Amino acid sequence: MLLEALVGCAGVTFAAGPAITPTHDAAYWDRVTAGFDFSIADQVPTARFNRVLWAGLMGNAPYPAVRRPFFAR
Repeated sequence: MLLEALVGCAGVTFAAGPAITPTHDAAYWDRVTAGFDFSIADQVPTARFNRVLWAGLMGNAPYPAVRRPFFAR
């Protein structure tokens, strides 16, 4: 459809791999990102946005623990 037409015109190719399908629709992302200011770069709260992305893409998988460099221990 439109995506295929745009990709064909731009000469864009994608990496080989499994077909990926969205786990949530636009209404879900609209709801979980409500209040985020995407109008200007760096206005979204980074830590909160990372958790929203993790939950939306990884489901119930535990959020990764903070890792510190060896020399900072």
